[in-house]
Amino acid sequence: MSSNAANNSASNDFAIEVGGVGKNYRRDKLVESRRFEISPHEVAGSSKTLWALRDVSFAAHTGETLGILGRNGAGKSTLLRILAGITPPSEGRARVTGRVGALLEVGAGFSADLSGRDNVRLVGTILGMRRTEIARRFDSIVEFAGVGAFIDMPVKRYSSGMYLRLAFAVAAHLETEILLIDEALAVGDMGFRERCLVKLRELAAGGRTVVFVSHDIGSVVKLCQRALVIDKGHLTFDGPVDAAIAFYEQTGPPRELSFMGEPRDDLPSILAADFGRPDGASDAPNEPVELHARVHVPRPYPGELELVVRVVGADLWAVTGSRVLVDGSRPGTRRIVCSFPRLRAGAGVYRATLVLRKEREELQSVTGVGRVQVDSSDDGDPAVSWRYDDDVCWTSGVEQAIGV
Repeated sequence: MSSNAANNSASNDFAIEVGGVGKNYRRDKLVESRRFEISPHEVAGSSKTLWALRDVSFAAHTGETLGILGRNGAGKSTLLRILAGITPPSEGRARVTGRVGALLEVGAGFSADLSGRDNVRLVGTILGMRRTEIARRFDSIVEFAGVGAFIDMPVKRYSSGMYLRLAFAVAAHLETEILLIDEALAVGDMGFRERCLVKLRELAAGGRTVVFVSHDIGSVVKLCQRALVIDKGHLTFDGPVDAAIAFYEQTGPPRELSFMGEPRDDLPSILAADFGRPDGASDAPNEPVELHARVHVPRPYPGELELVVRVVGADLWAVTGSRVLVDGSRPGTRRIVCSFPRLRAGAGVYRATLVLRKEREELQSVTGVGRVQVDSSDDGDPAVSWRYDDDVCWTSGVEQAIGV
């Protein structure tokens, strides 16, 4: 592991200095919490204390965009909570110089019963902004979020996409020196994510320090020059983003890049997704690939739900895809399999993007799912332009239904 660890902390140019940080939890309290990021290897241990992080040290310069990579349960979210001041470390120290804006989950910090306008003022005040500062940026926040027609509506009536747009706009436009982002952009549509990345690059160029956690490798490459890799609570790599991604992809089975989410009380959601080769398939061109997903419907949802799957290459262009209607009339969890009999694509690495939508409203988007390698071969098809694949086979079943 190469490291810009906190032993260089004498410099005044560091916005973030982390030295020997660890965080532990009592097992009984941890298992009770469904929201805590925890990996299976920790649950299987015999100790009464579980370490989410252990001996993590690094430093980030002012104006740096730092990516953090790691599989589910690695400790990434715990680290951001420590940097945001939400939870203290159990050992070591984390020093953050300047005001912190954090987007750790969609709508975090918002009061559901308040309007969008009042929430902008509330979050700005919590961050220590003066009323004049908030008022000066208010119009820009609303314009970026695209919620002008709904700004005086209680945010509990917002869709998840509206929540995200307003939450990101607030965090990005208010005067904080450090911005922490944890996978929040995963529910935004592709156009909005691109706007967010442009905005984040502008903030970094203006001296803002950005720490960005994401499974979306393409977004990390676009935004960051340096990245950390965290595995089982330990910092295992610290260096240039290309080298960090190569290290990340080589240190574990590809299927661990899959997505796992939390159910939402009010909206249908993608609970889990995995993308890879079926048993017996090789990495040769034109071999089959499969996507497995679970879609949860918490209550009867009017209208037709649609799940869209796209296979995306390293250049972030989709090469093929398909879509299927999902029954939203009955609550429950649906198991869905999307089988592509031939991945008609050139040599390279491919991942899946999933979009759950109702008509034109995007309810959730998940990017960077799984990993499929296609080896070069003279008899393989070249990369094809985007199209929906008519040969795809969809299968589904109800894993758990309520009242049926």
